[in-house]
Amino acid sequence: MTIPTLVPTYSVRVAGGIHSIALAADGRRVAVAADSGLFVHDHHGQRKFAFYREEFPFGAVAMAPSGESLLALAQEGYLYSFALSHDLSAVPYETLHLFAAPKDLRSLSITPDARWIALGHVSDRVTLVDCEGKPLWSWQPQFRDWHVALAGNCECVLAASMGSPVNAIYALDGQTGTPIGSFFRTSQRVTALVLLPGGAGVVAALSGGEADNSLFMLSSDLRERQWAYGMPCIVTDMASDEAGRYLAVGGSDGLLYLFDLQIRQMLVQYGPLTGPATAVAIVPSAQQLAVAGAGYVHLLRNELAVPDQLAEKA
Repeated sequence: MTIPTLVPTYSVRVAGGIHSIALAADGRRVAVAADSGLFVHDHHGQRKFAFYREEFPFGAVAMAPSGESLLALAQEGYLYSFALSHDLSAVPYETLHLFAAPKDLRSLSITPDARWIALGHVSDRVTLVDCEGKPLWSWQPQFRDWHVALAGNCECVLAASMGSPVNAIYALDGQTGTPIGSFFRTSQRVTALVLLPGGAGVVAALSGGEADNSLFMLSSDLRERQWAYGMPCIVTDMASDEAGRYLAVGGSDGLLYLFDLQIRQMLVQYGPLTGPATAVAIVPSAQQLAVAGAGYVHLLRNELAVPDQLAEKA
């Protein structure tokens, strides 16, 4: 029997709070969005690129699977687009304004191919823009304070209101922004969302306080609860692999939890870090993961996701 193991490969130090991390598909580059700036490290842990904003931190980052382009959103409302060279010696960039007031941005989500960005606002709207900052649609319900998540190909946008005045999760059509089917209402606060590929479902992290936290797996139309798992902490971030089998979960307790959604079990933990796990990432093959917290990004190898097992699943 194979014992699931997460093996550390290297760690990188980043000053200030870390808000988002992204991996190239082969795991050879990691991008970090932090209070102190935007950084790209190679697979040896060496910093190859740094871009600083003195006043506004970076809130999110996404890297194309090839690792050759990058999108990053600074919290003053500017979107930065980078073309990464092979050796990262020269990195030209373009600045695009999203016309969003900094204090009105509650959350954001960028597709793995860095083509689409969903913005969740403190005010009563959810917006989808393309990689040039051009708005595709804006959805304006009566609720406020939105958390958002995107499917990999932007076929759907998940939006969760954060208790203003109710907690509810909506699935929105990626092309039109109109609600799809029903919505999921809960008395708990939604702390993280993942939309699984291929219509496999939705994973929502809910919190009613330090001692009342759980993961729920819902059908893609949000009508059916398929699985629930009680968590010992508040979930801070989640990410799934391309097949929708493995789910990486970051916790306020400083642990990274790895779940197998096919068998619906928690496989292994990594940590604890010296502070909360603030961001997680996983490559499409699930063979490599990253977790950030307490000023470090830790890169890990998932020994359970070996190529022959993935081929057998396919």
